[in-house]
Amino acid sequence: MKELLQKKSIKVTLFVLFVLIYITVNIIIYKHAFDNSRKNLYATPELNAGEIANFVTDDTTITQSFIVHDNNFAGVAVKFSTFSTPVNDEIYFSINEDGNPNPLIDWTASDFKIVNNGYYYFTFNPIQNSNGKKYTFTIRYKGVDPQNLIAPYYSSDSTEYPEGQLTVNGQKMDGVIAFKQLYGDSFSTGLFIRGVIIYTLACLILIFIAWKFRNNIVRVFFPTAMILGLLFMFTTPMFRGQDETLHFYRAYEVSLGYSVSDFSDGQGGRLLPASLEKITLPDVTEITYADTAKALNQKLEPEKVRFIDFPNSALYSPVVYYPQSFGIWLARALGFGPLVMAYFGRFFNLLVWAILMTLALQILFFGKRMLFLLALTPMSLFTVASLSCDGITNALSFLYISYVLYLTFGKEHRASPIQIAFLILLSIGISLAKIVYMPLCLICLIIPASKFGGIKKWIAMICVIIATSVAFNLAWLTQAMKFLVTNVVPGVNANMQIAYIIGHPLQFASNILYTLSQQLNFYVQSFFGGSLGWFDIPVHTWIVLVFTLALLFIAVCDNKYNVKFTINKKIMLFATFIVISLLIFASIYIQYNRVQSAVIDGIQGRYFMPIILLLLALFNNNKIKLEISEKTFNFSLAAGIILLQFPVLLTILLYHI
Repeated sequence: MKELLQKKSIKVTLFVLFVLIYITVNIIIYKHAFDNSRKNLYATPELNAGEIANFVTDDTTITQSFIVHDNNFAGVAVKFSTFSTPVNDEIYFSINEDGNPNPLIDWTASDFKIVNNGYYYFTFNPIQNSNGKKYTFTIRYKGVDPQNLIAPYYSSDSTEYPEGQLTVNGQKMDGVIAFKQLYGDSFSTGLFIRGVIIYTLACLILIFIAWKFRNNIVRVFFPTAMILGLLFMFTTPMFRGQDETLHFYRAYEVSLGYSVSDFSDGQGGRLLPASLEKITLPDVTEITYADTAKALNQKLEPEKVRFIDFPNSALYSPVVYYPQSFGIWLARALGFGPLVMAYFGRFFNLLVWAILMTLALQILFFGKRMLFLLALTPMSLFTVASLSCDGITNALSFLYISYVLYLTFGKEHRASPIQIAFLILLSIGISLAKIVYMPLCLICLIIPASKFGGIKKWIAMICVIIATSVAFNLAWLTQAMKFLVTNVVPGVNANMQIAYIIGHPLQFASNILYTLSQQLNFYVQSFFGGSLGWFDIPVHTWIVLVFTLALLFIAVCDNKYNVKFTINKKIMLFATFIVISLLIFASIYIQYNRVQSAVIDGIQGRYFMPIILLLLALFNNNKIKLEISEKTFNFSLAAGIILLQFPVLLTILLYHI
């Protein structure tokens, strides 16, 4: 017993040591990236200095004095011209405080790479009490080749910067060297430090939770999903999710009690407060934390309205916006401004998703760890921590699949009326979530007839489920068709594209296969979260690779419940996956691609998230048995996912500072 405890203690110690080293290495890497990105600095405006200093020769010494007008002075940036030649000359650079012969810092040409017609940043640790002090930087040349020299830009106009003095070899000259003063940005630096501290503490807390409840993966999920979701929610600036601005407008509309959008000038939308548009930017990829902080001051001003169009999100049923709209309604009732309303919407979207996913995990009869991983990929968390309706769509789909499998393999001999009613309700929810996922309701066909009390009742209940799903789907489709926009891309013609697909089904299938051959890697990346936002926030490829391999490993090897899918059941699940996949390809092909285009552009891997369980169920087998304890498997999976999110969060943080 004593020896066993010692071995366990050693394992725990090694794991804790690994976690600390892993976190420390990530912090060092991202701190280095943060410093090199110069996002910890802000610069004074660029001087109007477009001339190249033609007075540079061998043994030339240039000095430029200047006055600092703020604290936290952290260096200068000087603009050079290399004439597109390599830096071979001996160039020395130093900065001195007036009256102090010891330089703050000095460089040589071998210490830095000068970019032609670009600024080079000479930086040091910020000087706290620098305001009002005079400094001088010196550029000294020795042994330069007049035919191959590097010269700073300057202006011969002495009025361009009257506070300083330019000298060349000790002689005063009119003009100024092209430079910018650099200051430590306490806002950005503070954000980075606070982010690192919060992420570290959150990871340690979540790992403790994973250890505490390692005997039950379901109990680990909810706190893990909520804490990670909140970190993603506050790390990602508002409206950085795909189409999140449009989702906000639609959710706000639903919060006012409107289920169907208005229609004006060929666009779906509604008269909404104009202030809703003031808390974002025309190009959302440029939004930073500073922009978000400024938007906090924006008042709602509900009396000032204008027609705001949101054609994409107007297509979607209000069902998938109820959580967000409730949050927006609550924040509005409490008197908050538009930005806080949006964050309330995000929070309730995350909360409802986490509750639905916890229920799906609880009742899922196989692959709990598989669903645990799928729900906590970077892409999934990034999506559900936004105002997107995709999170609720995914949760409803997973819950429906879990419930069908529960009724199929559960110990109950017969489904109760309440269970049947819940199944019908879920099928209606899916049919209203997104039109292309409606065929998911067909997997109820795998439920044995005995669960409904015989073949006749089985046929009747299956007909009811399918009929109600189709009816609700068509009912919303008749309302939403007018919002369908098909002229987004030049050359798109929906009617001609539909005729082409119907008339040439084999060619359309060939187009899909060719598209898969060209874009499969992108689908994998956009499924797990290799690029977030508008594919402009790159996540390390190795993280995607680890998630991919882990998912495949669990799909093949995790057979805790010994559930056996018959051939007929696997065929039904696979057929449903294929039908929905074809609908996804067809809908994007019709709306966003030129007629007869060989490649179907616009498909993202995350579109397949609601149906991926149908495909992964095909890997289910009872031949491979893992010699690993349940507790170890659960903890390893949860801790691994938690640690993988650490660099993802730091990437998002660094991108938006």
